[in-house]
Amino acid sequence: MKPAAVLCAFAVLSCAGRSTTAPSSSAPIAAGRCPAGDLCLNVIPGSAAPLPAARLVVMWQSPFAEQAPLEPAFEMPLSGRERSLSIPLSRVRPPTRLSPAAPQAWGYVVVVPPNATELTKSNFLGVAYVMLVHSLPGTPHALFGGKFPNGLRDGTAVYAMVQPPHGRHDNFWLAPPGAVFDLVVCPPGAANCDPPWPNPN
Repeated sequence: MKPAAVLCAFAVLSCAGRSTTAPSSSAPIAAGRCPAGDLCLNVIPGSAAPLPAARLVVMWQSPFAEQAPLEPAFEMPLSGRERSLSIPLSRVRPPTRLSPAAPQAWGYVVVVPPNATELTKSNFLGVAYVMLVHSLPGTPHALFGGKFPNGLRDGTAVYAMVQPPHGRHDNFWLAPPGAVFDLVVCPPGAANCDPPWPNPN
């Protein structure tokens, strides 16, 4: 799949609005309008019920030690009225556990209840079908096989998740400029609300 196809698959293409560096309670961010260096999300309710107050959290996981504790990297409160979010990557803390033997971390973007003390999938209210990846300079592509078809960037970057036609796990595609992604959020206890979850491994 080409980068343009990634944009069409994961960005909200029909909305109108303006980019912002703070939560917006009005229009979503239009595809192509995300500022360079930001992660842009449009908030999509997963059911008809009102969205609750919550917290958005970015958390790092090591692909080399999946059972290691998740490392929070960024968080912000959500009122439930947001329709879009624009998060400067400069505000996302780099992972602290990288080493030459484990030179990369994968960042999930999730929504949890405001008073949640643990980050576990059982208490997630929402998730974005996009990931951040932080790589040490010079991390070799071959270390991950074909999981980064259009390149790997040093530092923290935004990647669209794309399932290959004949594969079970998602690949990472560097997001094209201006890409906007969906953040699906469910009210607690909502029935039939199943946000798409990134599946890189």
